[in-house]
Amino acid sequence: MTFALENDAFDQAQLLEGMLIDIKEHSYYMRKSIEKEDLKSTIVHVSNIVGELRTSNLSPKYYYQLYMRIFNEMQHFSNFIGDKSKHGIDICDIYDSVQQAGYILPRIYLLTTAGSFYIAQGTNVSRRILNDMTEMCKGVQHPMRGLFLRYYMVQICKNRLLGSSSNDLNSFEDSHEFLLQNFAESASLWVRLGQNILSIKERKKRETERLELGMLVSTNLVCIAQLDGLDYNIYAKRTLPFIIAQITAISDQTCLQYLLDCVIQAFSDEFHLRTLNDILETSILHLSPENLNSILINLMNRLLTFIINNPKACLEGLNVFGIFQTHINKVDLTNAKIESALQLQYNFLKFTITLYPGLWEHIETILERSIEIMQLMNVKDLSPDVDAAINIITTSTEALGIAFLQYPYMEKFLSYFSFDTKIEASCRVMDIISTKYVTTISQLKSLVNACNSIFVATEEENCEVLPKIVQNKLVKQQQMVWKLLRSIASDTPNEELDMILYLQNKILDSGYRRCELTIPSIVNRYLELISNICSPGGFTSRASTPRSDCGGRWNDESPMSPMSSNFADLCHTIYRLIHTGIQSIVLIDPQNAIKLSILVAISANECNGTFNEFEQECCEYITDALIYFEDYIVDSTQQMDLLKYIAGAISSKISYVSPQDMEPLMGRVIKSGYKFIRKRDKCRSILIASHMYWNNSVYKNPRRVWECFSKCREIANSGLYTKPIDHCNMLIDLYDKAIYYTKTKVEMFNSQLLKEIEKEIQSLLNDNKLNEAQVSRYEKLKNENN
Repeated sequence: MTFALENDAFDQAQLLEGMLIDIKEHSYYMRKSIEKEDLKSTIVHVSNIVGELRTSNLSPKYYYQLYMRIFNEMQHFSNFIGDKSKHGIDICDIYDSVQQAGYILPRIYLLTTAGSFYIAQGTNVSRRILNDMTEMCKGVQHPMRGLFLRYYMVQICKNRLLGSSSNDLNSFEDSHEFLLQNFAESASLWVRLGQNILSIKERKKRETERLELGMLVSTNLVCIAQLDGLDYNIYAKRTLPFIIAQITAISDQTCLQYLLDCVIQAFSDEFHLRTLNDILETSILHLSPENLNSILINLMNRLLTFIINNPKACLEGLNVFGIFQTHINKVDLTNAKIESALQLQYNFLKFTITLYPGLWEHIETILERSIEIMQLMNVKDLSPDVDAAINIITTSTEALGIAFLQYPYMEKFLSYFSFDTKIEASCRVMDIISTKYVTTISQLKSLVNACNSIFVATEEENCEVLPKIVQNKLVKQQQMVWKLLRSIASDTPNEELDMILYLQNKILDSGYRRCELTIPSIVNRYLELISNICSPGGFTSRASTPRSDCGGRWNDESPMSPMSSNFADLCHTIYRLIHTGIQSIVLIDPQNAIKLSILVAISANECNGTFNEFEQECCEYITDALIYFEDYIVDSTQQMDLLKYIAGAISSKISYVSPQDMEPLMGRVIKSGYKFIRKRDKCRSILIASHMYWNNSVYKNPRRVWECFSKCREIANSGLYTKPIDHCNMLIDLYDKAIYYTKTKVEMFNSQLLKEIEKEIQSLLNDNKLNEAQVSRYEKLKNENN
């Protein structure tokens, strides 16, 4: 068959528009004839309307639009015939009259319309008329015209066919047979649509349009399913075998898939459950794995919904899993793609887990078959694009939790994966496990061993500047480790420490890039453990707060008192381990190393409040922070920010270290301020550091505050080459700090000092043209002071 649409110059829309205009004209005269009850004239005009369907110049899309317009007009004629028969005119006369149409296609449409009333009336010839209609349609073998004709026949007769099965003249058997035959003819014509088109582009377009017309065929199946009297015996012995015979005679994979899906959607789920072998055998023997997946997904979903909602409906002794497994294992994988083959197993796995939750034997069977498939298909370095393989692993993990990793299946799967695929699978598995508590070191080791790819450094990570894509991959991997850290929970602090240490050692062995990203999280996790140990109520297992129903457990025991065992020694051990972690990132990220050291110092200070023996650790970590600051930080902006951080921590967070031990450290902070090159930076840093001697009540020393202030004032007023703008900024900084210390009643800070500084600033403002920002800042401070 060919279509005129192959000629691109042919304007389909314009042709359709012309036909619709003619139809509109004939419809007008038809209605006039109906009003006059002129049967002969009405038949002539209806015949002219239907005659437009004789065209071969429209594509399926436009032909469907034409058909729907004509179908709507035919309803007027159908109603007219119905009224005539009600008024006593013999339907036989009408049936004879419509045979006067000149062309065969309009004649059959009209005969079908009149014949439908024969069927409804239940006369002695109804069965013969039904058979005649079927035979007449066989005279139209043009694929598109014949398909639409048969669709019209079902539409016009549908309500009459779906009547009571107790009526002998309109029996279930007649209706059933009629619809089966019509389905067979429609399917055959539908498959032929567009078969002779040679152009690949045009063929794809026709394929899409043909699928859109599939509902003209599937309507027959829907009507069969709705027939009164259709039971399982008839369906299994007559309906399904006939339909399967027609479908399997089709070689086109797309049509096969569509029609099998229609069978699944049209008939009852109970029928499918009881004829499961037939449906699966037909699908698996005649569909490629690529086309089979969607069919099985739809079938599985429907059966799942049905069985869950009707648990008693599942027949006794019916092994649904066994039936599916037997047939799926028969799939011919000779020319199959690995993605399709594994997708089939993945769909089966999801179905099995939902139908048989927690039944390990069934999951194990599917996993073994999946591995066997990869072996048979000689799979190597499976790409991450083959998502089904990863999904099989992750779905099994979701079903069984960390217990899944005790079996060798993940290791076997990973042996067929490329390195990138191993990373992707490991990240997903770790993400799933991390939503639940990991409570023992053995669980953690089994998880880390299974996901070991995350901890392996690659050559591309050795670049001095990481490409963005590599950096993003690395961050994604380490995000999973961060989540895993949060999922660690044990009944004892010793085992929890062992688990964190195990992860730290894995990170330290995995390259400096991973250390940079993950050591800060490990340090914070250590500090969280110390905080838990030193809490007033004592150590409480994090697993006592249930995170999820796998790995975590309720801990009904009383918290361990911090004094009930030698927890102080344990904390000493943790601080030593933290030092190892921080040392590993000093050269890579000194800023973070400094901040982490200060955080640890704050933790040791708090721990000292509980055990009174961690003063040394606190001082050592502050010392480390200052050493890192002096040796590795060279950018002045970073220096200023970090000095604020260190001084701020000492000012507000350190309180359990003796003043004698803190004094040298605070003095060292002040000396670090002297090392700035720019005079204003020196001034600002020393003023910031001066808060250590006032804001912290333990180390309060007004004399040292005054010394810092005096030194800054000396720096501000020294030097002949200081720019007026810098000089003014330093004086305003001094003025700001002097106001604060005066208000907080620091000795030697008073209104007289403020007036002196105001005088110096005013002198600069009068002698120099300074910017508006400086003047505004000064005026604001002055107004607040007054």
